[in-house]
Amino acid sequence: MNDTQETQAIKYRQIGSRDLYAMIKTGEMYSFDVTYNPLDTDLLQYAINTEDEGTKNVSKSLTFIKSQLVNGTEMYTIYRGCKPESLDVTITADGAVEVAATYQCKEITTPATTHGLGTVTWGTNPTATPWTNQSSGIGPLRLGTGAHPVTPGPTTTIDTNNFTMSVTHNLEQVRVNGDPTVKFVEPTLRDVTFEFDALYHDTGLIIDQKALSAKTMEYVLKSTPGARLDFTDAFLETLGTSDATTSTEPKILSFTGTAKRVSVTTI
Repeated sequence: MNDTQETQAIKYRQIGSRDLYAMIKTGEMYSFDVTYNPLDTDLLQYAINTEDEGTKNVSKSLTFIKSQLVNGTEMYTIYRGCKPESLDVTITADGAVEVAATYQCKEITTPATTHGLGTVTWGTNPTATPWTNQSSGIGPLRLGTGAHPVTPGPTTTIDTNNFTMSVTHNLEQVRVNGDPTVKFVEPTLRDVTFEFDALYHDTGLIIDQKALSAKTMEYVLKSTPGARLDFTDAFLETLGTSDATTSTEPKILSFTGTAKRVSVTTI
């Protein structure tokens, strides 16, 4: 987890001097990056789903609190008014599901010995283990045509050992005169992209990429009970592959693409 705190200022100069005259504060900007291995869908839904999808979506403003020992004393830092700028989900054949998110905040408080939140019921320490590439069950990546999510949904299974998806909300920070922090942090245009490597079985994906066909796509993060990423109108844009005389590995097709929509569905 990495915090970024910026005091915005004007570098003020005066005629006749080569040196700076003053720094004049004009505002404050706050953000943080966090990388984690998910245990459930809550933060994924808050960071991916749009306002019309469920009760946990990007319209909600989140508050986080961090507690750590500083010189032997417990200190609290509060992250207020947080919304996700972007989120990446990465699954490889030899690791846990990894989520990397960037949040913009209205405020990150100065660490203090009291949090000022009144009576608080803290969450219990989780006992579940993080999701891995095995949590999905067999054949987590599927492509198809038609409306989705519906039953049976996409039916063509893609053998993959590397899958990544990204959502960017292009947040707009609204400022008003007289307030040092942002008034609102609101999502604007949403961009959904993805990448995956596929074992080269046949030419089906190559044909789809050449035609820029709109495909339904899903990736199961965890089998029931769990979560699934549902993509609407996924377009395979680029294809990369290579041949080498020294290679002993199966031939791989590497695709990148863009989707019209994505949502997190609990299953």
